[in-house]
Amino acid sequence: MRRLVLPASVILALAVSLGAILLISQHSAESRSAPPVYEFADIERYDARHEYSPSPRWERLLSADKAGWSLEKLDAVKAYAEASGTDALLVIFNGLVVLDYGRYAERFDLHSVRKSLMSVAYGLYADMGIVDLSKTLSELGIDDAGGLTEVEKSATVADLLTSMSGVFHTAAYETRGMKERRPDRGAYMPGEYWFYNNWDFNALVTIFNKAGGQDFFDVFATRIAAPLGMEQFRLQDTRYYREADKSKHPAYLFRMSALDLARVGLLYLRKGKFGDQQLVSEDWVERSTSVKHAWKQNQPSAGYGYLWQVTKDGFYAAGRGGQRLYVVPKRGLVIVHLADTSGGQKVKNSNVKRLYRMILNAQETRTDVDPMTGIEPDEDGDGQD
Repeated sequence: MRRLVLPASVILALAVSLGAILLISQHSAESRSAPPVYEFADIERYDARHEYSPSPRWERLLSADKAGWSLEKLDAVKAYAEASGTDALLVIFNGLVVLDYGRYAERFDLHSVRKSLMSVAYGLYADMGIVDLSKTLSELGIDDAGGLTEVEKSATVADLLTSMSGVFHTAAYETRGMKERRPDRGAYMPGEYWFYNNWDFNALVTIFNKAGGQDFFDVFATRIAAPLGMEQFRLQDTRYYREADKSKHPAYLFRMSALDLARVGLLYLRKGKFGDQQLVSEDWVERSTSVKHAWKQNQPSAGYGYLWQVTKDGFYAAGRGGQRLYVVPKRGLVIVHLADTSGGQKVKNSNVKRLYRMILNAQETRTDVDPMTGIEPDEDGDGQD
């Protein structure tokens, strides 16, 4: 049996190549484990008369107590976030970061927070007259697999934005809870019954794409992400999720960092204005974050707007696993909470709510407001995709 003898030069080349491969593999592993480093522009003195904005980078207040915050209570917030399994938490006050925890520069799946981002995009098109919320599905030529009934086609764009279309057709990216609780088709008229309905949310992207002749994600990138100065956003972190056997209309999914999501919150905190640009009208922000359907008749200030959940104190976007974007205008606050759900992490709704209350309690110079008003559509998170 002949033995294969390789020249020394070949052996050396193979060794170098193997070493390079191992080095690259090691570097990739380190990159996955180490969160991206973000350099804040640190601020020592707080001026309440100044309106701070992340232009281009977020500014961080080194001593939050100078702006009326309890440092001890903020430390307790961080400790509870760590114990809860939070992966990223930001508290923004008057445009300044007063608390930062975890991997806030890393992109995570947003889940149902995507719907509030769609609301921002609809604000752009409504302001420009590209979409008319009073148009019906029939007028817009919207149908689905197996066909919609004439009654279902009488639902308006506004009905879809408020999740009250009365179209209980199967949908892409539904959770088990959605499937189990979905009413029978024809059970309710459009505008009559609120159901957290992925059919409504998904059909909105089809309407959006047809109305403007541009892809939703492209519009988001150029008309929202770019003007907001998003730093980690990439088009490759967006995608459509299709289930053609269930519906023609895809879900639209985002991965985004807490830092970038906070810019959306700041835009809405400042009534559609970012820096010197009015990206969406103040009227749209007011309309979209006003209650269209109240959770309880005796609490008309808490319910659902145009793809935003509304409380007496403000409004928020919510996704399964603990994904949240809170805007609290009375406090000048934006709060972002994210979990690495693709990595198997999940933070209970009860823990997120407690963190929210702890953050409000840490703001010692404040107006008196109820820390949490209203309920989410599904307490175990199964109603959110």
